[in-house]
Amino acid sequence: MRSPALQTPLEHFHTGDDLFLRIENQTVLALSNALRGDTQRAIDCYERTIEITQSRGEFVYRAYSHWEMALAVWRQGDPSRATRLLEQGLHLTRRVDDPLATAWCLEILAWIAAGDTRAQRAGVLLGAADALRHTVGSPHGHRPQHPRFP
Repeated sequence: MRSPALQTPLEHFHTGDDLFLRIENQTVLALSNALRGDTQRAIDCYERTIEITQSRGEFVYRAYSHWEMALAVWRQGDPSRATRLLEQGLHLTRRVDDPLATAWCLEILAWIAAGDTRAQRAGVLLGAADALRHTVGSPHGHRPQHPRFP
């Protein structure tokens, strides 16, 4: 199910010099693709966002792209790559002091641990993620959707 009304204009709107618009463009494309179930195209958009932000020393959008891409990669069945992306995302969230993004990274790491039958590690990570969400006043917050539990 492709949405050409959104997809086509966004795919071609990337030549401008406005960094924020370029990043937002890739973010919207990634989300659109992920919601349509086109995981590989979503990953491609996240990779472009990471390239744009890394080359300019930006951390916030890069951190978000790491955890969002990690979720997509994990859903494709690559927990090792997802873990590496989340570790990079955690490093970036530490640099910008973003406890909510840190919580999202920890929660996905917990899902990966649970999938590897490491229940104790999963529990510790989920507890840490929950505690971080509470520090910013977001007990439930925006949580990435677990693929088995919509």
